[in-house]
Amino acid sequence: MRRGIYCWMRFGFYFLIQIGHAQVPGKICPWQDDKKGAVVLTFDDWTPGQFPIATPELKSRNMNATFFIITNNVASWNYPWPDVLVEITNGNEIGNHTYTHPYLSQLNTWATTAPIPPYPDLTSQITREVGGAKKTLEQNISTQQILTFAYPFGDFNTQVVDSVIADGHICARGVIPPSNFSYDFAVNPSDYYNLNTFPMSTSVSLNSFFGQIQNVINGGGLLTFLYHSLDNGTEYNDNWYSQVQQSAFEQQLDTLASVKNQVWITTLMQAIKYHKEKRCASLSQISLNNSQWILNLTDTLSNNAVYNQPLSLKLYTNGVTYGSIMQNGVSIKIDSESNDTIMFRAVPDAGLITLTVGTYTALKASGSETKDIVISPIPTNGVLTIKTTCLFSSPTITFFDAMGRKVYQERMQSQTDSYTIDMAGYDAGVYYLQLTSLEGTFVKKVIVSN
Repeated sequence: MRRGIYCWMRFGFYFLIQIGHAQVPGKICPWQDDKKGAVVLTFDDWTPGQFPIATPELKSRNMNATFFIITNNVASWNYPWPDVLVEITNGNEIGNHTYTHPYLSQLNTWATTAPIPPYPDLTSQITREVGGAKKTLEQNISTQQILTFAYPFGDFNTQVVDSVIADGHICARGVIPPSNFSYDFAVNPSDYYNLNTFPMSTSVSLNSFFGQIQNVINGGGLLTFLYHSLDNGTEYNDNWYSQVQQSAFEQQLDTLASVKNQVWITTLMQAIKYHKEKRCASLSQISLNNSQWILNLTDTLSNNAVYNQPLSLKLYTNGVTYGSIMQNGVSIKIDSESNDTIMFRAVPDAGLITLTVGTYTALKASGSETKDIVISPIPTNGVLTIKTTCLFSSPTITFFDAMGRKVYQERMQSQTDSYTIDMAGYDAGVYYLQLTSLEGTFVKKVIVSN
């Protein structure tokens, strides 16, 4: 039987089904950590003020960005390759912005006036500026792939795009302001090579900057900002193009930081990898039993060496507590657990994902093991009595069974050191008590016998 992908909504979650496997309750999030939109800060040309201003300001706010480097500028602005490598160490991306920043669609004319070597034909000119610059970047950068491109002056034609694609770039950014803030900003593969951006300058108010962010939050898509010169008026003399003062730049970063819980602030490479993978990814269930849930995340992209961006999965757990997640034998961090959902990141086509039911050890990771809780044997009426050695303020009492499933939860309304819980009808066996209050979270193993 031919396999296909189907989905529908229930309880606010997407249910993805791959024919031939059982349904997986949950969704592949549109952006990392299920954020509403993605924002990318891009810096063109490697101008004199970018390294001394943008680099520390981004790092102090735990933000990452993309720097599109004109390779010919690395030495001329006195910020050489070791400084470029600092950007990668800080988690930023280095992208390709050509060798000399020409009008790529007009290179025959440009080559007669610009101080660059003559080329025998237009194809050779484009190859030098696009592929040659990429090769220079790769020769000096070994810890990051060069996968994104920015057109100088936003100028390109079909031949230029073909060269950008042939040289292994996964996307290219122009200079036109955005009008589509939806998740479908790239319906066709060619749309990834004509990405829009919002250009920054002294004329852009803070309200206008924030308005663009609100647009992408509401639309759910991708927003990139384009910066050129950064200066503080005293040190760097960065007047190359469209200058932004450091004070304004700091305000803009602070404004963006205020909505970090709603937007994913990332690099262009990561955003485009994620978007391409998400649009063709599917999640299928391999098996489910009392101790493990095994899933498979795949996509239809053929180059797994490039398309290896982790996707956020948000799954409905039906009351089961999972203490660990592995993909192909490698541990995966659990990003969040709440309201019977679990969220984590996995890489498509990187091996099976195994969720293992929570254990007492897993519960202890969220609280302190305590001997200061005394539980009396369950009498014939099924009432469980809990006594503590100190008062707890309006505690929440939660019981998990041996498989990590939540079987009972109640919040007490007052400060007390004694609780009674009706557990009539519960099977005999091992249970785990979790007590959470203002005083802390405590756990205790409980053996229930008939």
